Amino acid sequence: MKFLWAFLLLFLAGCSVKKEMLLLKTLRQYYTLPQNCAVLLIPNAGCAGCISNAETFATRNIDKYPALYVNMVSVRSKKLLAQKLGNTFLLNPRVKIDTEQTIKELTTMSIYPKIVYIQAGKIINIVESSPKYEKNAWDELRAYLSNLTTK
Repeated sequence: MKFLWAFLLLFLAGCSVKKEMLLLKTLRQYYTLPQNCAVLLIPNAGCAGCISNAETFATRNIDKYPALYVNMVSVRSKKLLAQKLGNTFLLNPRVKIDTEQTIKELTTMSIYPKIVYIQAGKIINIVESSPKYEKNAWDELRAYLSNLTTK
């Protein structure tokens, strides 16, 4: 019985690693990612306050932090998104719209924004910015990006 549980645990861990590798490969198709960066995945619909916080962080900081990348997931209307966030923001080469919903499938995207932390070319953490997250995801992201900028 212990062997079965150990096998199941290894199998599940392997699936998670494989999904992260696929996610990273997909992100690299959207962007030329540096070795150290963060990718903010913002869903089109869900927790309104959480999404607004993510959009505000992205629009205010995309020019400040060159290691910040943004992917708008499950967008229904590019026109409405442009009205909401502005064409200048959406035309930034580090901002992409996941029109094929590839990222949604790879991350089992929920109603909350996610932050993908990449270090040395590998995903080191994925944080979901939800009310259940005990820390301040935006302060953590700001600190991570500031640290990359000062190096």
